[in-house]
Amino acid sequence: MIKNKLLDFFKIKEKSWYYEYRYFKFKKKFQIFHKFGLNENSIVIDLGSNVGDVTKFISKNYNSTIYSYEPNIHAFNIQKIRLGKTNKIFFFNECVDIDIGEKKIFFHQKAKAGGDAEYSHASSLDPYKSNVSKENYEIVKSTSIQNILDNFDYIDLIKIDIEGYEYKIIPVLIKNKHKINKVICELHGNPAYKNKYKDYEERYNNLIDELNKLNLLNSWFVEWY
Repeated sequence: MIKNKLLDFFKIKEKSWYYEYRYFKFKKKFQIFHKFGLNENSIVIDLGSNVGDVTKFISKNYNSTIYSYEPNIHAFNIQKIRLGKTNKIFFFNECVDIDIGEKKIFFHQKAKAGGDAEYSHASSLDPYKSNVSKENYEIVKSTSIQNILDNFDYIDLIKIDIEGYEYKIIPVLIKNKHKINKVICELHGNPAYKNKYKDYEERYNNLIDELNKLNLLNSWFVEWY
C-alpha cells in the first residue's frame, strides 16, 4: 500500500498538467454552481469528490468552506496533492453510507488490481453496478450521512456523485431538508442515457416521482448531468 501511494504521488506530479487540463475541460460544466449563491460564508459538502475538480472550482470561485469525501485512495491522494494547501477544505478518505463502519469499494473492470487513478471515477460501493468488478475491491472506512448532517446547523449545498449509491442516502437528505439549502446530484438510471445503468432505472423513476410529489425537483434538488 505504501509503495502504491508513492507511485501515485510521482505519477500525479508527472501528470499535473493533465489534471489542470481536466479542470479547464470541465469548467463549463461547473458553471451551474454559479446559480446557488455560494460565498465565503457558505458550507459545502462534496460527496464523491474524486480528484477534486468540483472542490477546486467552488473553493477558487466562492472561497466556501468545503468538506470533501472520497473513498478511492488513488483519487483521494490526487486531490490532497492538488488542494491540500488550500484553506477551508477538509478532506476525508471515507465513503458515505447510512451506517458507520467499513465497506467494500469496488473498482472499475478495467482498473488495475487494487485500483488506480485512471478509472477512479467509476468505483462504487454497489457490487452490482455494471462496470465494476466484484473481485477487485478495497475495504474503506464508512461514515453515516446522518452523522455528517448532525455536525451542522445549516448546509448551503451538498453535491453528490457516488456512482449509484446516491439512492441509499437521498432519503436521509430529504428527511433533513430543512437544514439543507440545495442538493445537486448525478443520478444513475436516467432513461435519457438509453441503456446505460439500466439496472438503476426503477430507482431513478421512483425517486423522481417522490421529489415531484414533494415539490423538491429543480428547486431543492437539482439533477446534474
